[in-house]
Amino acid sequence: MKTIITLKRFYFKEVEIEIDNELLKGMNHEEIADFLVDKMIEGEDEEFDKARLKFYEHTSRYDIYDGVQHVYGRNL
Repeated sequence: MKTIITLKRFYFKEVEIEIDNELLKGMNHEEIADFLVDKMIEGEDEEFDKARLKFYEHTSRYDIYDGVQHVYGRNL
């Protein structure tokens, strides 16, 4: 018989970038989308490196096996 305890902790990083409207002046929606993808996403890795991890979710559970057969388990 064996018992397995599984602990999971989920975190995420979030970066919000505000863009000066002057940079977008005169552009239509498609041009703005191209600008955002081509120009503003550059350096995103640096921004994520600076961002702090935020706690999102955690799960804890145990499972009991008799040989290979799962006999009992539940979330903690």
